[in-house]
Amino acid sequence: MVDMVNLVGVDINEAVADPYIANLLPYVCGLGPRKAAQLLKVINLNGGRVSTRDELVGDPSMNKKQAVGPKVWANCASFVYIEFDPTDLDLEYLDNTRVHPEDYEIARKMAADAMELDEEDIKAETDENGLAAIVRKLKKEEQEERVNDLVLEEYAEQLEIKFNQKKRATLETIRAELQQPYEELRRNFALLSTDEVFTMLTGETKDS
Repeated sequence: MVDMVNLVGVDINEAVADPYIANLLPYVCGLGPRKAAQLLKVINLNGGRVSTRDELVGDPSMNKKQAVGPKVWANCASFVYIEFDPTDLDLEYLDNTRVHPEDYEIARKMAADAMELDEEDIKAETDENGLAAIVRKLKKEEQEERVNDLVLEEYAEQLEIKFNQKKRATLETIRAELQQPYEELRRNFALLSTDEVFTMLTGETKDS
């Protein structure tokens, strides 16, 4: 159950509004029953809706109380998501993906490189519309597939040289999420055969 919930993620605003969805939160990595209950309680005190993942660790500028501590947030952040609405300029597209907030800068760099933006273009875009503008531009102009042209091995090599971070698998996740956030990764449902049901119930196989 835990692996399945973390694989598909939980829409945090749906969980606040729907007790049925809220039952999934205790299975999110880093939470559990007590922390999940506290999380929902604080979100309701903060107005009943979350706009960014960062809000979960508190935002004094918006008078938002802390729903989880930094360590819990680091564990659960990429498994709770906020549905992206392109008409809402306050939302961050990456908050609707499996990409962890600590890797947002890498994702933005990949999006900028895919669109062949130079540093001047990036500065102009972010100065006017904030850090989320680069990925938003990639989605708005429907250039997502261009991330497939990026050579991830070079990114991974540079990250390891400069920051001593091994991020090759993370880069693959970012590339996939920039194209299709929280894409369905579960296997297709299939009915068990009679033999499989028998083995599941008895532990016996044809050989035994």
